[in-house]
Amino acid sequence: MDDRERTDASDNAEKDSGSVELYARSADSSHTSEYVVRRLTPTECARLQGFPDDWCADVPHSDSAEYKLWGNGISLPVLLPMMKSMRNVLMRDSHINIEETQHE
Repeated sequence: MDDRERTDASDNAEKDSGSVELYARSADSSHTSEYVVRRLTPTECARLQGFPDDWCADVPHSDSAEYKLWGNGISLPVLLPMMKSMRNVLMRDSHINIEETQHE
């Protein structure tokens, strides 16, 4: 299979199954390995962002809208430790008591 056929096969595989065929060639071009990489599901994207599987279950939407939601979102497993660290630094380095400044 030459490079043009690989490109055509890759394009067709992506259109048909939502996956992408990747070809890796060794440095000396002696052999080629084929890999198929599938697209993540919206549920898997939600999990990567730290949200439960049913987070968007009650709201009707398309998969593309949900991909956009997760792609533009902030990852909770990353955000929470950052916010705690910022809070600790502010409490340590300032005379302001954060708890007193919060509005109820």
